[in-house]
Amino acid sequence: MEIRILKTTEQDFAQKWSTIKKRGGVFNDDVLQSVGEILHLVKTQGDAGLRKLAKRFGDLATGEEDLLVAKNEIDLAANKASRADILALKKAYRRIKEYHQKQVTTGYTCEKEPGVLL
Repeated sequence: MEIRILKTTEQDFAQKWSTIKKRGGVFNDDVLQSVGEILHLVKTQGDAGLRKLAKRFGDLATGEEDLLVAKNEIDLAANKASRADILALKKAYRRIKEYHQKQVTTGYTCEKEPGVLL
């Protein structure tokens, strides 16, 4: 399966986006609102938000240990993934890591008076 990246800077973006939104009614207002609420809950509450959602959608996981993925499960999934998918995930990992490393502050000092460093 080939995934094409659609950029908002493309001249025909509006037309392509309109076509995508019409696919099977997936992007109706109710779905978009629900997805927005889910993303907001996870963004603001993290794992606690995930546990709330798990209970809401069938009590699939309730404890912190249920949010962890076992190494053998990761290995099984990796063995099923295509080479292209693995390469795409590795590229995404590198980009995310690089992005966040640039956000880390290295600290600073401030000398308000001679000899007094903060």
